[in-house]
Amino acid sequence: MNALSENLRLNIFRKNKEYFAEFKDGVTTKPLKQIGDAKKANGTSVTFLPSKKIFTTTVFDINILKKRIKELAYLNKSIQIILEDKREEKVKRSEYKFEGGISEFVIDFDKNKEKLKSETGENLFTKPIYISGSKNDIQLEVALVWNAGYQEQIVTFTNNIPQKDGGTHLVGFRNALTRTINKYVVDNSILKKEKISVTGDDVREGLTAIISVKVKDPKFSSQTKEKLVSSEVRPVVEGIVNEKLEVWFDQNNKITKALVNKISQAALARELARKARESVRRKSALDISSLPGKLADCQTKDKDKAELFIVEGDSAGGSAKQARNREFQAVLPLRGKILNTYVDSKNNGSSKLDPAEAKKVYAKMLSSNEIITLINAIGTGFDDFSIEKLRYGKIIIMTDADVDGSHIRTLLLTFFNNEPFNELIKNGKIYIAQPPLYKIKVGKKISYIKNDEDLFDITIDTAKENIKFFSEENGKTKEENFDEIVKYCRRFDSRIKNLGKDFDKELVEALTVVGSFYKDKKDFLIRDDSNGKKKEGAIKAAAEYLNKFENNSENNLWVGSFKDNLFVLEKKYYEETIVKKLSLDFLDTKHVEELSLLGDMLKVFRKKCHMINSTNEKIDIYSPVDFLKRIIEEGKKFISIQRFKGLGEMNPEELWETTLNPENNTLLKVNYSGNEVDNETTNPEDRDREIFKILMGEDVVPRKDFINKNAINVNNLDI
Repeated sequence: MNALSENLRLNIFRKNKEYFAEFKDGVTTKPLKQIGDAKKANGTSVTFLPSKKIFTTTVFDINILKKRIKELAYLNKSIQIILEDKREEKVKRSEYKFEGGISEFVIDFDKNKEKLKSETGENLFTKPIYISGSKNDIQLEVALVWNAGYQEQIVTFTNNIPQKDGGTHLVGFRNALTRTINKYVVDNSILKKEKISVTGDDVREGLTAIISVKVKDPKFSSQTKEKLVSSEVRPVVEGIVNEKLEVWFDQNNKITKALVNKISQAALARELARKARESVRRKSALDISSLPGKLADCQTKDKDKAELFIVEGDSAGGSAKQARNREFQAVLPLRGKILNTYVDSKNNGSSKLDPAEAKKVYAKMLSSNEIITLINAIGTGFDDFSIEKLRYGKIIIMTDADVDGSHIRTLLLTFFNNEPFNELIKNGKIYIAQPPLYKIKVGKKISYIKNDEDLFDITIDTAKENIKFFSEENGKTKEENFDEIVKYCRRFDSRIKNLGKDFDKELVEALTVVGSFYKDKKDFLIRDDSNGKKKEGAIKAAAEYLNKFENNSENNLWVGSFKDNLFVLEKKYYEETIVKKLSLDFLDTKHVEELSLLGDMLKVFRKKCHMINSTNEKIDIYSPVDFLKRIIEEGKKFISIQRFKGLGEMNPEELWETTLNPENNTLLKVNYSGNEVDNETTNPEDRDREIFKILMGEDVVPRKDFINKNAINVNNLDI
């Protein structure tokens, strides 16, 4: 103030003495000195004249002064502040003193707003909620009240200085307010049915609040002190408000319920407004005549020759765009896994949905931006669907050759199976590309393969040129037919892998090799066994077979027994006993039919077997599974294998040669069952609808039953 004053006089009253100092343009003209005894209580009197050199106007606005003096009186309850205007002959005097402090301040702010009413029509808040407390030398006062309006008004002060932009005290207050009310909503199961969470905006709708903090050495964002940035203030405000507000809610349950009802209505209104906006935006998106920006379209105007490749992700999209023939191939990258759009249609294949179902279908599909992009790209429209407007003769789903790619492909097929887009399947417009999973190099020859089964084939074909397989019996060695043995071992390995966790694989393998599942006429011989001796003999033979491969002492060998309808193998391993069990119920599974055939074909493994590899090394072979393992190890010595994690890992030349080039690629045409693939049109049958309903529908139980029933038939499971 002194630096901005033309003249400033200072009178200080302390300990019954009066002191005086005077300044001119900020420079001391009369130093501080005692001028006599004090005639009033302790205090300070400042008389100043604003400098005309600094200010363009030096006339005080009495209304601004009144507003500020009134604020100070509210913020410092019980203190009387007197404002006198002596510029005219008649002195204007205003006195301010508020015993209620900021509680009266918030009432003053809220006086012209519509009051929030209770169910009986009475004002819900007869007095504001008042919170005060102190911690870590920070003092806090908060007064708040809700009205029937929709706007929030929160005014913040630090050391009596207003902050137009709030700050850490405002953040702490908002956090605590939202958390406390959300806790009340959750604890009382409010909005549980609607599945809507309350946000800070919902809580503060119609809120009027005053926040005042007293802080030693506060920090502000600028010299104008419009925002408090002292980090230590937020947790103090948050903690005090959270604690005190929770207590107030518990003590004023009737008011709290009415208040939370208002907040819940705000949340519902917000959610409805959001859905309305999204509906308009999605509808607008479908009305846009231009093509999606991410679509790399082709040049041909002949739609029968045009192909649209739908790929997953920008990485694969980039490779596909470089690899394609721009003349007739378009590429549309979609981001990740699209929404499951399955809708249980009950109109039995009619080309038109009834209005109720149509609304359900449209709402689900239009909730995904990726699907809107896809619909715009193919050009058929949606609620005004017309296959005549289809822009491409072939729509080709091209996803990675792994389990994620299969999932995305399934989701896209689910979309195309929904009406009206199933017209594209009926008319033979949907195809599936077959990109490779592996790049294999054997010598100078490079080949691309689509699955693990093909990799297995190449590995074995490479290995067999360098392997010979022998059996030994009675001191004589015999070279066995490698191809035949491998064929049966692979069939056996596939069956063993699909046993599931309920059956011990090593025990089943041993029982199979020793011929336990040999079938005579219509029954397995070990089941036609009234006294259990055949079963006992089978498990003992399995134990003897496994013991051929053990190098342990006699005490650590397998011992077989049949008891309580269980085949049991036991052996000691140091201080522990290892036990393998197989229930007699295994004989009733589908596995045994196959194993009964393989047992006779694999009986060579009852003998001592070995193989000679490429380095002329003799390697003992213990079982069919062990034999395959050794062959794979040998084959991989001569093969370079690159697994493509995605289409984006393939360079454009590789992607063109393997997947995009019409002369080399393999496309699977998507057809409904019961129809010839070459037919121009196909129609979904009941079993098609049923399988989609089971696998993609909302009901979990049928899907679980389907998996349990069919897991036994899986030949290629990617985990």
